[in-house]
Amino acid sequence: MRDNIAAGEVAGFDETGFRVEGRLHWVHCARTGKYTLLTVHPKRGTEAMKAMGVLPVFAGVAVHDAWAPYDTYTGPEHQLCCAHALRELQAVTDAAPAGPWCWAAQAAEALTAMQDLAREAISQGQAAVDPAALAAQVRLFRSAVLVGASQTAARSGALMKKHNALARRLLGRQDDYLRFTRGLPGAAG
Repeated sequence: MRDNIAAGEVAGFDETGFRVEGRLHWVHCARTGKYTLLTVHPKRGTEAMKAMGVLPVFAGVAVHDAWAPYDTYTGPEHQLCCAHALRELQAVTDAAPAGPWCWAAQAAEALTAMQDLAREAISQGQAAVDPAALAAQVRLFRSAVLVGASQTAARSGALMKKHNALARRLLGRQDDYLRFTRGLPGAAG
């Protein structure tokens, strides 16, 4: 199982906590479209990832949340999980005052539109997303998160700090969040 996942072009990685005999442990998951490997470890970070034995030898595209220990593995390319980002953006939208425009809503709509563009291109057997349509959504996404970073720059309070960190991460790791728009099945690169 380990070897099959490690040899994959794309694999997803995640971890979640649970109790073993009253103590916190972590279930680590590595998966492809065909294989899933689950391991349990008392640690959450790189020690557990190393013990699982997939990420240290994986050279494809690693899909994961933005938790820093994943980035210590430099062999794979990194695709940050859009589902995680969309949940975080929804939390920002939910915390915003009712009525006014919210940067997070625009960022989420643009990200979802890009996912739709990629899905459509794949279903039509295209090797790439329509560049003009993609560029328009990237502009909407980027302008929204730039506004978000600006609006939360004061970082007054824990919630604003969290929202600012999200906006800065979406800006700084944009290529990793939008990697799914490149290299579609059948694409040359």
